Amino acid sequence: KEVKDSLLNFILDDFAGKQISNDISINEMVRKLKANDLNSFIDILKSIFGTIAVKMQPDKKVTLYERELYYHTIFYLIFTLIGAKIQAEVSTSRGFIDAVAETSTHIYIFEFKMTNSKSALKQIREKRYYEKYLSSSKEIILVGVSFDSKNKNIKEWKNETFYR
Repeated sequence: KEVKDSLLNFILDDFAGKQISNDISINEMVRKLKANDLNSFIDILKSIFGTIAVKMQPDKKVTLYERELYYHTIFYLIFTLIGAKIQAEVSTSRGFIDAVAETSTHIYIFEFKMTNSKSALKQIREKRYYEKYLSSSKEIILVGVSFDSKNKNIKEWKNETFYR
């Protein structure tokens, strides 16, 4: 854990304030996430996904599940590289949450689908993934994200605040 943290701190110190591409800065991503500005944050994620060369994308032979894992992995890596607190495949009494990200004020519960974001949100609600975080004083945000294998990007996303 200490080695991982040291490496991430070293990398983040080196990249802090630098551009990921011509229009994307790590600091801007962190600011948007901390401000709970999901619209802008997701737009930045779309921009990043849009820079990934087609040859690096999964081909048509892989299953939908494997495609979802590809996008899930990229999503996880982006959050990790910007220094966000994120966990993947979080175990609950009713299943596994695809990803949970935390800021000082919010807990984001993410579910990823290749179909649509509505079914992703439905899964979060039906499996009551939020229960694990009810003792927290942080606001809980449920986020369903769907990916488009044809356009190779985030297709749509929906979020809702969970009210206790």
